[in-house]
Amino acid sequence: MNKGSLIDAVFAKIKSESLHVSKNDLSKIVDMLFDSIVDGVQKDKIVRIVGFGTWMCVERKARKGRNPSTGHEITIPARTDIKFSIGKQTKDIINNY
Repeated sequence: MNKGSLIDAVFAKIKSESLHVSKNDLSKIVDMLFDSIVDGVQKDKIVRIVGFGTWMCVERKARKGRNPSTGHEITIPARTDIKFSIGKQTKDIINNY
């Protein structure tokens, strides 16, 4: 599922519930949600939505690696990544599907 199909799926649920939100407004809401998650991770280093999952900043140390084309050893620099851990309720729903 990509962002467009996510918006379509949520829009279909909104219409079935007889709520009045335009698809354009919904697209803006989804963008704001994603922006808020990114802002929260940048600011607080963690965003937790209980039952759904957690986004958190993790520091990756510099390490040695190999170029798969040439086999030469390279140094992979340290960096900050975002890790997502699925929540228990979401995991249970997926495992029981």
